[in-house]
Amino acid sequence: DLTAKKVLYESTTGNPNGQALDGNAVGSLQFSSDGKLMFMVNTFDLEAYDTTTWQPTRVLRDYQVREAAMSPDGQQIAVTPWYPETPYLIDWSGDRTPLDTGDLSTTILAMNFSPDSKMLVMSDNKGHVLHQTLATGESHTYTAKFDGDYHLIRELTFSPDSKLLTIGDFTEKNGVLRMMNAVTMEQIGTLSPDGVLRAKYFAFSPDGSQITTVFDNVLLIVNTADIHD
Repeated sequence: DLTAKKVLYESTTGNPNGQALDGNAVGSLQFSSDGKLMFMVNTFDLEAYDTTTWQPTRVLRDYQVREAAMSPDGQQIAVTPWYPETPYLIDWSGDRTPLDTGDLSTTILAMNFSPDSKMLVMSDNKGHVLHQTLATGESHTYTAKFDGDYHLIRELTFSPDSKLLTIGDFTEKNGVLRMMNAVTMEQIGTLSPDGVLRAKYFAFSPDGSQITTVFDNVLLIVNTADIHD
Protein backbone atom coordinates (compact mmCIF):
# COMPACT_ATOMS: atom_id res chain seq x y z
CA ASP A 1 0.00 0.00 0.00
CA LEU A 2 1.92 3.05 -1.23
CA THR A 3 -0.21 5.53 0.71
CA ALA A 4 0.18 3.79 4.07
CA LYS A 5 3.69 2.55 3.22
CA LYS A 6 2.60 -0.86 4.41
CA VAL A 7 3.46 -4.32 3.07
CA LEU A 8 0.16 -6.05 2.32
CA TYR A 9 1.52 -9.51 1.53
CA GLU A 10 4.94 -11.11 1.56
CA SER A 11 6.02 -14.64 0.71
CA THR A 12 9.17 -16.56 -0.10
CA THR A 13 8.42 -19.23 -2.64
CA GLY A 14 9.81 -21.21 -5.52
CA ASN A 15 13.24 -22.63 -6.19
CA PRO A 16 15.78 -20.16 -7.63
CA ASN A 17 18.06 -23.05 -8.58
CA GLY A 18 15.38 -24.98 -10.47
CA GLN A 19 15.04 -25.34 -14.22
CA ALA A 20 11.58 -23.78 -14.38
CA LEU A 21 11.46 -20.05 -15.20
CA ASP A 22 15.13 -20.36 -16.19
CA GLY A 23 16.13 -20.39 -12.54
CA ASN A 24 13.96 -17.45 -11.42
CA ALA A 25 11.76 -18.30 -8.45
CA VAL A 26 8.99 -15.86 -9.36
CA GLY A 27 7.86 -14.56 -12.73
CA SER A 28 5.04 -12.99 -14.75
CA LEU A 29 3.57 -10.63 -12.17
CA GLN A 30 0.50 -8.99 -13.69
CA PHE A 31 -2.89 -7.61 -12.70
CA SER A 32 -6.20 -8.48 -14.29
CA SER A 33 -7.84 -5.63 -16.20
CA ASP A 34 -10.39 -5.07 -13.43
CA GLY A 35 -7.66 -4.94 -10.79
CA LYS A 36 -9.23 -7.71 -8.73
CA LEU A 37 -6.56 -10.35 -9.36
CA MET A 38 -2.79 -10.37 -9.39
CA PHE A 39 -1.27 -13.30 -11.24
CA MET A 40 2.03 -14.90 -10.31
CA VAL A 41 3.85 -17.98 -11.49
CA ASN A 42 6.57 -19.49 -9.34
CA THR A 43 8.71 -22.59 -9.81
CA PHE A 44 5.85 -24.90 -8.93
CA ASP A 45 2.48 -23.13 -8.98
CA LEU A 46 0.26 -20.78 -10.96
CA GLU A 47 -1.52 -18.44 -8.55
CA ALA A 48 -3.91 -15.49 -8.62
CA TYR A 49 -4.24 -13.30 -5.55
CA ASP A 50 -7.36 -11.43 -4.48
CA THR A 51 -6.14 -7.81 -4.37
CA THR A 52 -8.58 -7.02 -1.54
CA THR A 53 -7.35 -9.67 0.87
CA TRP A 54 -3.98 -10.47 -0.77
CA GLN A 55 -4.61 -14.17 -0.32
CA PRO A 56 -4.36 -16.78 -3.08
CA THR A 57 -7.85 -17.20 -4.50
CA ARG A 58 -7.05 -19.33 -7.58
CA VAL A 59 -4.24 -21.87 -7.58
CA LEU A 60 -2.95 -24.52 -9.99
CA ARG A 61 -0.20 -26.54 -8.36
CA ASP A 62 2.79 -28.49 -9.60
CA TYR A 63 3.37 -26.91 -13.00
CA GLN A 64 6.94 -26.63 -14.28
CA VAL A 65 6.87 -23.69 -16.67
CA ARG A 66 9.33 -21.67 -18.70
CA GLU A 67 6.91 -18.83 -19.53
CA ALA A 68 3.33 -18.05 -18.48
CA ALA A 69 0.89 -15.18 -18.96
CA MET A 70 -2.65 -14.63 -17.69
CA SER A 71 -5.30 -13.15 -19.96
CA PRO A 72 -6.31 -9.67 -18.72
CA ASP A 73 -9.86 -10.89 -18.08
CA GLY A 74 -8.33 -13.37 -15.61
CA GLN A 75 -9.98 -16.41 -17.20
CA GLN A 76 -7.08 -18.37 -18.69
CA ILE A 77 -3.32 -18.74 -18.75
CA ALA A 78 -0.94 -19.37 -21.61
CA VAL A 79 1.83 -21.72 -20.52
CA THR A 80 5.12 -22.77 -22.07
CA PRO A 81 6.18 -25.88 -20.12
CA TRP A 82 9.78 -26.62 -19.40
CA TYR A 83 9.75 -30.03 -21.05
CA PRO A 84 8.55 -31.75 -23.17
CA GLU A 85 4.98 -30.61 -23.92
CA THR A 86 3.99 -27.94 -26.41
CA PRO A 87 2.46 -24.66 -25.14
CA TYR A 88 -1.15 -24.73 -24.02
CA LEU A 89 -3.97 -22.63 -22.64
CA ILE A 90 -5.30 -23.61 -19.24
CA ASP A 91 -8.26 -22.32 -17.25
CA TRP A 92 -8.55 -22.29 -13.48
CA SER A 93 -10.39 -25.62 -13.49
CA GLY A 94 -7.27 -27.22 -14.96
CA ASP A 95 -8.67 -27.88 -18.44
CA ARG A 96 -5.97 -27.57 -21.11
CA THR A 97 -6.16 -26.63 -24.76
CA PRO A 98 -2.98 -27.24 -26.79
CA LEU A 99 -1.76 -24.23 -28.75
CA ASP A 100 -0.88 -24.54 -32.42
CA THR A 101 2.65 -23.11 -32.51
CA GLY A 102 2.97 -23.16 -36.30
CA ASP A 103 6.49 -22.27 -37.41
CA LEU A 104 7.78 -21.47 -33.93
CA SER A 105 10.84 -23.34 -32.72
CA THR A 106 10.75 -25.35 -29.50
CA THR A 107 12.44 -22.44 -27.63
CA ILE A 108 9.67 -19.92 -26.96
CA LEU A 109 10.99 -16.75 -25.35
CA ALA A 110 7.90 -14.58 -24.79
CA MET A 111 4.12 -14.74 -24.78
CA ASN A 112 1.47 -12.12 -24.12
CA PHE A 113 -2.28 -11.53 -24.37
CA SER A 114 -3.82 -8.41 -25.85
CA PRO A 115 -5.54 -6.12 -23.30
CA ASP A 116 -8.95 -7.18 -24.65
CA SER A 117 -8.00 -10.87 -24.09
CA LYS A 118 -8.88 -11.70 -27.71
CA MET A 119 -5.37 -12.24 -29.08
CA LEU A 120 -2.25 -14.13 -28.03
CA VAL A 121 1.28 -13.63 -29.35
CA MET A 122 4.32 -15.88 -28.88
CA SER A 123 7.93 -15.49 -30.02
CA ASP A 124 10.97 -17.74 -30.32
CA ASN A 125 14.75 -17.69 -30.73
CA LYS A 126 14.55 -17.87 -34.55
CA GLY A 127 12.94 -14.52 -35.21
CA HIS A 128 9.35 -15.77 -35.41
CA VAL A 129 6.30 -14.13 -33.87
CA LEU A 130 3.04 -16.08 -33.96
CA HIS A 131 -0.19 -14.13 -33.58
CA GLN A 132 -3.45 -15.97 -32.84
CA THR A 133 -7.03 -14.74 -32.64
CA LEU A 134 -8.32 -16.99 -29.88
CA ALA A 135 -12.00 -17.10 -30.84
CA THR A 136 -11.37 -18.21 -34.43
CA GLY A 137 -7.96 -19.85 -34.28
CA GLU A 138 -6.78 -17.63 -37.13
CA SER A 139 -3.02 -17.05 -37.00
CA HIS A 140 -0.29 -14.97 -38.64
CA THR A 141 3.46 -15.55 -38.46
CA TYR A 142 6.01 -12.76 -38.76
CA THR A 143 9.74 -13.39 -39.16
CA ALA A 144 12.30 -10.75 -38.19
CA LYS A 145 15.77 -10.75 -39.76
CA PHE A 146 18.80 -8.49 -40.12
CA ASP A 147 20.94 -9.31 -43.17
CA GLY A 148 19.72 -12.89 -43.06
CA ASP A 149 20.41 -13.34 -39.33
CA TYR A 150 17.60 -14.65 -37.15
CA HIS A 151 16.67 -12.58 -34.12
CA LEU A 152 15.96 -13.33 -30.51
CA ILE A 153 12.58 -11.83 -29.65
CA ARG A 154 12.06 -11.41 -25.91
CA GLU A 155 9.57 -8.54 -25.74
CA LEU A 156 5.99 -8.44 -27.04
CA THR A 157 3.80 -5.55 -25.85
CA PHE A 158 0.31 -4.53 -26.97
CA SER A 159 -0.99 -0.98 -26.91
CA PRO A 160 -3.83 -0.33 -24.41
CA ASP A 161 -6.44 -0.42 -27.21
CA SER A 162 -5.08 -3.75 -28.55
CA LYS A 163 -4.50 -2.20 -32.00
CA LEU A 164 -0.69 -2.05 -31.97
CA LEU A 165 2.02 -4.54 -31.06
CA THR A 166 5.65 -3.69 -30.34
CA ILE A 167 8.32 -6.32 -30.90
CA GLY A 168 11.81 -6.06 -29.46
CA ASP A 169 14.30 -8.17 -31.37
CA PHE A 170 18.05 -8.32 -31.67
CA THR A 171 21.05 -10.24 -32.97
CA GLU A 172 24.61 -10.04 -31.69
CA LYS A 173 25.11 -6.88 -33.77
CA ASN A 174 21.76 -5.14 -34.12
CA GLY A 175 18.62 -4.29 -32.16
CA VAL A 176 15.32 -2.79 -33.20
CA LEU A 177 11.85 -1.93 -31.94
CA ARG A 178 9.19 -2.90 -34.48
CA MET A 179 5.71 -1.41 -34.46
CA MET A 180 3.12 -3.77 -35.92
CA ASN A 181 -0.58 -3.73 -36.71
CA ALA A 182 -1.70 -6.08 -33.95
CA VAL A 183 -4.39 -7.75 -36.07
CA THR A 184 -2.71 -8.19 -39.47
CA MET A 185 0.92 -8.28 -38.21
CA GLU A 186 1.92 -5.82 -40.92
CA GLN A 187 4.91 -3.66 -39.97
CA ILE A 188 4.08 0.01 -39.40
CA GLY A 189 7.56 1.23 -38.57
CA THR A 190 10.82 0.66 -36.72
CA LEU A 191 13.03 2.43 -34.21
CA SER A 192 16.74 1.61 -34.00
CA PRO A 193 19.16 4.18 -32.54
CA ASP A 194 22.77 3.92 -33.73
CA GLY A 195 25.13 1.67 -31.82
CA VAL A 196 22.57 -0.35 -29.87
CA LEU A 197 22.25 -4.08 -29.50
CA ARG A 198 19.00 -4.72 -27.69
CA ALA A 199 15.50 -3.33 -27.62
CA LYS A 200 13.63 -4.37 -24.50
CA TYR A 201 11.33 -3.34 -21.68
CA PHE A 202 8.48 -1.62 -23.51
CA ALA A 203 5.59 0.22 -21.89
CA PHE A 204 2.82 2.24 -23.53
CA SER A 205 1.38 5.30 -21.84
CA PRO A 206 -2.23 4.71 -20.68
CA ASP A 207 -3.61 6.55 -23.72
CA GLY A 208 -1.22 4.74 -26.09
CA SER A 209 0.26 7.98 -27.44
CA GLN A 210 3.81 7.30 -26.21
CA ILE A 211 6.15 4.35 -25.71
CA THR A 212 8.91 4.07 -23.16
CA THR A 213 11.66 1.66 -24.12
CA VAL A 214 15.20 0.70 -23.17
CA PHE A 215 17.91 0.21 -25.80
CA ASP A 216 20.90 -1.30 -24.01
CA ASN A 217 21.47 1.38 -21.33
CA VAL A 218 19.54 4.14 -23.11
CA LEU A 219 16.03 5.06 -21.98
CA LEU A 220 13.82 6.54 -24.70
CA ILE A 221 10.32 8.02 -24.64
CA VAL A 222 8.89 8.18 -28.15
CA ASN A 223 5.60 9.40 -29.60
CA THR A 224 3.82 6.38 -31.05
CA ALA A 225 2.79 8.34 -34.13
CA ASP A 226 6.45 9.07 -34.92
CA ILE A 227 7.27 5.39 -35.47
CA HIS A 228 6.66 4.67 -39.12
CA ASP A 229 8.54 3.41 -42.17
